[in-house]
Order: sequence, then structure tokens, then C-alpha cells
Amino acid sequence: MRKYVMVTGPMGAGKSTFMRSLPKPWNDFIIPKNVPDMLLDYACSLKNLMFYEIDAPTATGNVWINWLKIADIQVVVANGKEKPDTNFIELWDYLEKNTPNTKKIIILNRTKKISESWSTYNDNEIFCIGIGKIINEETALASKNDIRAVLDYINSIMNREKKKESLVFLLQTANKIFGEKKLLEMLVAEGAPKNKDLTQIVEDEKLRFLHLTMALKNSEIFLDHLHTRLSEMSAIAKIIEVGNPDLLEKWLSDDCKPCLIEHVVEGYDEIYKILIELDDRLLWHGWPLIGKLHDPIE
Repeated sequence: MRKYVMVTGPMGAGKSTFMRSLPKPWNDFIIPKNVPDMLLDYACSLKNLMFYEIDAPTATGNVWINWLKIADIQVVVANGKEKPDTNFIELWDYLEKNTPNTKKIIILNRTKKISESWSTYNDNEIFCIGIGKIINEETALASKNDIRAVLDYINSIMNREKKKESLVFLLQTANKIFGEKKLLEMLVAEGAPKNKDLTQIVEDEKLRFLHLTMALKNSEIFLDHLHTRLSEMSAIAKIIEVGNPDLLEKWLSDDCKPCLIEHVVEGYDEIYKILIELDDRLLWHGWPLIGKLHDPIE
């Protein structure tokens, strides 16, 4: 499942240093849909993370707004030796106004300590990035350990999001079978609160994921329906040669029927790829399992 990480910041803050310091090997950056053409310096992918750099003047230009909206995470780089200046504050306020629900991380470059002047932004995750290697008078690389700490944090966020999206996928499917009232009763029986709807349950990070999926694992009706849906998806994906239908067939051949849910959760990346391709190629916007998970712009 591709996730886009936008790296931005005022001019001279150290965005290019951060991008250059991402660990090799880099893979090709896949340009998302519905964005205008733009010169992408150092754009690359690390597994499923698509990194791209965009400077502050460009980021705050209306024509580039979709580049902001497609980002799953925004990394805002600043000079950590200085207090937040007008350029940083204007950029941050613009991002907060136009992409309020996008996760944001602050990178304080050229420092190992967060000064009191940055306390206004303590509600956000802040990382300090020190200098690792100086290549010449104009070029340097950041500390490998500091970069790794940032990447580990981003990956932990993405793993939580992947788990949440797989749960949405399963609950949307169950909702079409049982209806919301019956499904909520099933979830409440496994520990979900009585006063929340499906959306609130998915967003409640205090609920144990195991309890929610257990309600589905215990339902023969749901498991049979899910098996049928995945079989259909695999067959169509094989015909039009998208995704990895062989992996889906491997899941379907598992004698452990409840394990199918675990396969979906762990391998949701593969399901996502097939759903996106089916949606794009066949324009099946009404396909019961697609939902709106793949459309961050809307």
C-alpha cells in the first residue's frame, strides 16, 4: 500500500539534506493521480513510502494544493538552532488550515536539543536531526541514527493506519451482510462500547483489535461471504493481470477459515493494490469492498 510522505520547509531549512540522507537503495517514485506536473528533486520510494520534497513557496501556492492533500504524512523541516521564524509559522499555519487532518512531524535540523522556543508545537512529534557527514562546503548528510528514528516512527504510524484500514475493509463487508444494527450488536458482545457507531469504533485506539475481529471470526456467514468475495476478486485480478491473485488463492486454500481474516489484516497491501487497479481500470466505484479508502483528496 503506497503512502506519500511530503517533506517541506522554508528555504535553507535542510529539506534536501534530509532527502539525500534517506537510506539507500531508493526505488522509483510513483507520481500520484490528480496532481500537476512538478520538478521533484530527490523524490524516491523506500518500500511503500513515497518521499517527495516541496519548498515552502511552492507548498503555499494554490496550484499545488493537491500535492499537499495526497500526503499521508507531512514532514516539516526547520533550522533547529533558531526559533520559529515568520516563514516557518506561515507555512505551518497554511498546512494546518488546508490539511488539518494530515499527520505532521517537525524536523529540527542541525541540532540535538529542542529549545523552549519550539514548545508551541509540542502537540506534534518533534525530532532533532544532527549532522552525520560533511561531503563538501555545500553538501552534508544527516546523522544515520537520527534519520532511522524518524523512519521508524513513520513506519509505526503507517502500520497502525494499515491495521485500521484493514478493519474498515472487514467491517464494511460485514455491514453489507448484517446491517449496522446487527453488526454493532456482534461487536458489543466482544467488548465494543454500546454508544458508538462503526466509524467511532474504528477510530477508538483504546479498543482491542482482537475483540473486534473475533466477532467476525465467530461468524460462519461472514467467513463464507468473505471467501466468496475474495475468490471473485482473485479471479478477476488474474484475468486482467493485476496485483497478486496467487497470494489470495493461497489464503483461500487455508483450511483454517477464521485465519482468512488474519490473512486480510496482515496482507491488506495486496488487497488494496487489486482494489485500486479494479477501480481505476473498470471504474467499479460501486464495488462493495472498495469504499473510499484510496481517495485522500476527497
